[in-house]
Amino acid sequence: INWKAMDVEDIIANKNNLILMDLYTDWCGWCKRMDETTYNNPSLIKFLNENYTAFKFNTEVDKNITYNNKVFKFDSQYNAHKLAIYLTEGNIAYPTILIINPENNSVYPFSGYRTVQEMEFILKYFYTKIFL
Repeated sequence: INWKAMDVEDIIANKNNLILMDLYTDWCGWCKRMDETTYNNPSLIKFLNENYTAFKFNTEVDKNITYNNKVFKFDSQYNAHKLAIYLTEGNIAYPTILIINPENNSVYPFSGYRTVQEMEFILKYFYTKIFL
């Protein structure tokens, strides 16, 4: 998968593809399992690379990120980045994938490990719903 670094300006500038944002932590075993299995499937990789812009977001990074003219910081109380908390409406779990519609910045979160079949269904559903 052609993962992009977590740069919100790229997200905002992206208007041609749906956005897949993978929220993870370094300690998350299910996140690593998704990387090894789901995100390693050739047909899934091909579909993602052709139809989505994919971002990986380590939510424990202590870095200021500006999104929609607001600065988000790491929140040590929640041990998570405030942007991740904002995008998941406070329902953060690992792993979480976010599908973001670039036309109106609508966010659709899916928490938990997803198999290849589940991910393909989610990705194709949003692609056909929004772009076809």
